[in-house]
Amino acid sequence: MGSGSEPLNRVKRMAQNQDMLDKIRNSNGFIAALDQSGGSTPKALKNYGYKGDEWSSDEEMFDLVHKMRVRIITAPPFIQSQALLQKWDRRKSSRRNV
Repeated sequence: MGSGSEPLNRVKRMAQNQDMLDKIRNSNGFIAALDQSGGSTPKALKNYGYKGDEWSSDEEMFDLVHKMRVRIITAPPFIQSQALLQKWDRRKSSRRNV
């Protein structure tokens, strides 16, 4: 038999999701999706200005993309913006701010 609080918890999660959906629909702002798959990272770095010979391993490549993201999210226009949601992946969040 399940917990008596599970239906209440489910309703709370639904209300939180509805609140976020309403905020996204009705607010001025944007969603910053700063995650990546390993396959899209080289292209993202090249679009950012790297030539492709600046890294020799996946670890070096992910370090560069992390540095790129840190520059983006610490730039005054981003800080002053109205980011409604920022999506990060686990691999990136475990890196130091460089």
